[in-house]
Amino acid sequence: MGVCKMKLSDIRHEKTTKLSPLFRLERKLNYKALIFISLIASVLLFINIALFPYMDNILNGLLKYFDGDQSIKEILEVLGNMSIGTYFSAQAAQVWAFFGGLYAAGLGCKLINNNFKDGSYELLYTQNASRTKIVLNKLLRLVINLVIFNTVCALFGLIALLIWGNGQFKFINFLGYYLFTIVATIQIGVFSFALALLGKRKFNIIYAMLIVLVFYTFASLTLSGTLLKLFQCLSPLSVTFSDIVGSGYGVINYYSFAIWFVVPAVLLYLGIKNYKNSDLI
Repeated sequence: MGVCKMKLSDIRHEKTTKLSPLFRLERKLNYKALIFISLIASVLLFINIALFPYMDNILNGLLKYFDGDQSIKEILEVLGNMSIGTYFSAQAAQVWAFFGGLYAAGLGCKLINNNFKDGSYELLYTQNASRTKIVLNKLLRLVINLVIFNTVCALFGLIALLIWGNGQFKFINFLGYYLFTIVATIQIGVFSFALALLGKRKFNIIYAMLIVLVFYTFASLTLSGTLLKLFQCLSPLSVTFSDIVGSGYGVINYYSFAIWFVVPAVLLYLGIKNYKNSDLI
């Protein structure tokens, strides 16, 4: 996402800097997409929270429309009694998580895929960089970009909560949601990054986006009933669907959260091993 072709002159120029030239080059190639998607997600998150004071009027209108349907009326009444924290977790934060997942998967794929596509790995190897160093620098770029993305979203979300929340949320819970979302998006990013290492050109941005949609669907299903909470183990986004801001840390399924440390780590190990032992072509 927003990755352009590497030029030998770019790499030579970066050799004069104090930081790793590969790391600085990845920053140069990816900052525009980072700024764009961070602003889009943050503004939508802000707008979503800003709608909270108007929810009563919206729900009252819907209650009149569904006056004869008791089950829907009960659902709408529950929604009408939500605190700002629960509303944030159930509605607004899903914008944050969805865009974060898309950006993480897209960036993880592109960091590897674009170099196979434009042949720029040949230039990287003229700079006496080992394959492991190339991968680690790209992985570091992935993590830092996702931390920046989530921090921007958190700032917009916090400002909106302070404006419209009337102090009815706990900052420590919001901070926890922010940290868990950082981890969840990094897990998705590493998952996509590892699949790109394993699949090279075969794993493209379309597959990365489809994976996020599957993760998002599984996470959404966990809201539909106790039995469907089994789907929590199938998606790293499940933790972002937990009502952390409204109810605290007791709602988190730490077992499924831990699984998504193991899965990306195993795939990353296999991906790096495959990448080091295979031809670039």
